[in-house]
Amino acid sequence: MIDATLVTVHGFWSSPKTSDKLDAIWLQNEDLQGLQIHPFSYASPKKPLMPFAATRVPDYDDIAQMLATEYTVALAAANEVAFVTHSQGGLILQRFLTWMLQQGRGRELARIRTIVMLACPNGGSEYLRSIRRVLGFGRHPQAGNLDVLNKQVADTVRTVLQSVVNATGVGDHQCHIPFHVYAGGSDKIVTAASAQGAFPGASVLAGNHSSILDPDAPGNRTAAVVAHHLIADLPGKIDHHAQPDPPTINHGAGGTEGEPADEAGPAVADRWRHTDGGPAVARLNHASSLPSHPGFMLRSEEDKPPSVTVVVVMGCAQPERHKRSGTELRAQFLSFLRSQQISALIRSLTTIEEGLTWTLRPGHGTTLLEAAIVRDPDDDREVPAAYAKLLLPVNGQPGYGNEGAAELALFLEPRGSDGQPRPPVGLSDWHDTLLCALDVPTALAGFLAARLGLTTISDPASLFGVLLRSRGPLTSMIKSDDLQFRHGAQPSNWFYGYLVGDPQGDDACNAARDLLTQLCEYTLQADEYEDTLAAICERSRDPDSPAGADGHVPPLEVEFFERARFEDWHRIALIAALPVLVRNTTGADILIQGYAITVDNEGRLPWEHQVSVQDRDSVGREIQRRIDRQEPGISIWNFLRIPAHGTVHGWFTSAITRVPTGGSPACTIVVRDQLNNMYRKTYPKEESRTY
Repeated sequence: MIDATLVTVHGFWSSPKTSDKLDAIWLQNEDLQGLQIHPFSYASPKKPLMPFAATRVPDYDDIAQMLATEYTVALAAANEVAFVTHSQGGLILQRFLTWMLQQGRGRELARIRTIVMLACPNGGSEYLRSIRRVLGFGRHPQAGNLDVLNKQVADTVRTVLQSVVNATGVGDHQCHIPFHVYAGGSDKIVTAASAQGAFPGASVLAGNHSSILDPDAPGNRTAAVVAHHLIADLPGKIDHHAQPDPPTINHGAGGTEGEPADEAGPAVADRWRHTDGGPAVARLNHASSLPSHPGFMLRSEEDKPPSVTVVVVMGCAQPERHKRSGTELRAQFLSFLRSQQISALIRSLTTIEEGLTWTLRPGHGTTLLEAAIVRDPDDDREVPAAYAKLLLPVNGQPGYGNEGAAELALFLEPRGSDGQPRPPVGLSDWHDTLLCALDVPTALAGFLAARLGLTTISDPASLFGVLLRSRGPLTSMIKSDDLQFRHGAQPSNWFYGYLVGDPQGDDACNAARDLLTQLCEYTLQADEYEDTLAAICERSRDPDSPAGADGHVPPLEVEFFERARFEDWHRIALIAALPVLVRNTTGADILIQGYAITVDNEGRLPWEHQVSVQDRDSVGREIQRRIDRQEPGISIWNFLRIPAHGTVHGWFTSAITRVPTGGSPACTIVVRDQLNNMYRKTYPKEESRTY
């Protein structure tokens, strides 16, 4: 049962009735049982009032404070709150959030669990701009905020991005809240560029500015998409904090390939030993069957490029059907696929082009969950960039899931930035990829326990497999320049490495090395490769190397290539210029959504809240002048694609809050990639210095 209130905020020239059809669908959704809907209404007349009128049309600041009153009084009893806004309603909500943060009331916003904005003019609206002026809408207090490049709107959006979307926690002047931003695909009033703005993960829904709210319009999916976000972000029927009943242990499966474990405990997900036979191999072979997506199946054998499959089998309790709906399970599955560990593995193998995203596939009820990374979910002929399936344990149904275990399979065909099969890469890159792959079992264990409430168990033992396939020799995937081959060697066109979870086994670094040993010895038929693998493993363990002590290399690394520059500009704010270097450690191009900065103000109000509008405008103009003139150098925003194994560097220029005693505050640069992974680097606080 969901104990939450959904607040709807309408747009310009509109009323709460515009969402009546959607409200009815959400109230009838069984997975949203218990949801309360609370429309927020405000005056938005089509004509501005005459100057001599006894009343006036409220402006955005008025409405934002009205919403603040509504939130603190009328919604005081709501444990959890969600917002869905349309058009101007999104600007009003953002102004409300900004006002609350300016008042130091950020902690009060923690009840807001999710926000969905539909067709919000974050960048203004050009539609009928000249007609609006002729008809006198220049006097309309709300219409002015619809102007393109409106400074007040831009400042509000910037604050929301910095202190809400990219916030690192909850405090007086920040509060992290998930934002889901959508444009209308055929909207001429608010373009996609305006609606999406700089919000990470922004996407498009079918419809124009009005029909995006009409569930009866052709192709409209707004009701389902919003329901998905509500189910994923609001506390639902699954109690993630409750401990499930102890599972019944199936000792017949055995802790080590058919032999019963002495004592059942949590699944082993970080220690491994090699195996090449027994029930473990049979189970992994079954789990690694080719994906059923039509995009893969409709091609001829000649058109199939090299592929990689990663499989994890993990013992866990059987889900309790009455506690979990299929909709919620699928929403949680999508959230898991967007996690750092899964994203890092995918990034290490292939290029994810802009516009591609994880999309659910039909699956089979609550037993088989499927998803694929595609551009157009309705085009079954599109070959996915990646495919994933999760089979949950179902007693007595061996055809759909392992009894006593969950199966996860990830399948992809490595691509370069040109969309063609990725060129072969060296053993060092494959070692990095295997380290990413060996992070997946730990992520799966956490997902099963924390998100689905399933206890993981060590009996049956965890299994890990990686399968490489190619029509020709695997030298099409593995660079052979640094390898020596035995005389008469004929490298195979496939490799399957098998590991079994064992608390006494190897860590990820040595397990990856063992898999590469099997690959070189039996698949490539190489010789004198041992020293190369030893050097690769040693480098990955070197704390001073990019990999760090745990042997895991992140897809992107962020550094500062020289000393940052800070200038006290007219005692209004510090203008900071941070020298940002971003390195791609993978063999595929990585697209960047954006760059941002967070500042440790040590409890002080952000500078924007301490100065006049005129001062804020002057600082904004000065920053833009410096960026345009490339002072002190080219902007890092010129680099939104980091080439494979490439490095880019540029300057991030921003205004930040002055330190009363002099010096500069600690500043953290945040780099967000196309899959919403964030990479941070902090420039330390500096004491007083001469500017």
